[in-house]
Amino acid sequence: MHYQTNQITVFPKLFQIKNKEHQSDWLQSMEILQLTENSDNDVSGNIIFFHVPAGQEKEWVNKFKTYDFVEWAELNHYVDINPWP
Repeated sequence: MHYQTNQITVFPKLFQIKNKEHQSDWLQSMEILQLTENSDNDVSGNIIFFHVPAGQEKEWVNKFKTYDFVEWAELNHYVDINPWP
């Protein structure tokens, strides 16, 4: 969910999509869930997960946010763990 627009974005992973049954199932799911494809962009988008050095995660997110071609950047998972409570 986008923090400003409250719009939910779904990034499906489509396995064996050349299979006609899988295509039909996905199209049916889109209809039932009232999903729409965002094709407003001039270029198709991609999602890239970067593994960055430990302790530098937030720095990298901020660095990626400075690029014009990056629509959004966020931490996939970030947790402080204290092994000695």
